[in-house]
Amino acid sequence: MGLLFVPICNHLSSSLTLLGFSGNQEMERFTKEQEDALHLLVYLQKLKFIDFSKLQSFPAGLQKLTNLKELSVYSCPVVRSLPEDGLPKSLQELNVKYCGNSELKQQCEGLVGIIPNIRL
Repeated sequence: MGLLFVPICNHLSSSLTLLGFSGNQEMERFTKEQEDALHLLVYLQKLKFIDFSKLQSFPAGLQKLTNLKELSVYSCPVVRSLPEDGLPKSLQELNVKYCGNSELKQQCEGLVGIIPNIRL
């Protein structure tokens, strides 16, 4: 999480296509600064959240990642819903098979037919 700062993301914005966040057992939400930095990664194609036992929500503004093709969630049992402001229209794969939360999976069922590949 320490890499999500505007200067670093500005530097990586033209080349980073895959980003995974993993293993933070204390983090409950992204800060506004972290969300703003994430939005700079305009070429990001794959985003993964792995093993966040207390994370309550996805970062706001994911729909701003207009090149995002894949979103995966593994072992994030407290995340109960997709971002309120929606997902990018470019998203082709949504993987919540191992998210650990039935409410999130149920919400994703409503996207079948909208997102080409959904793994529940």
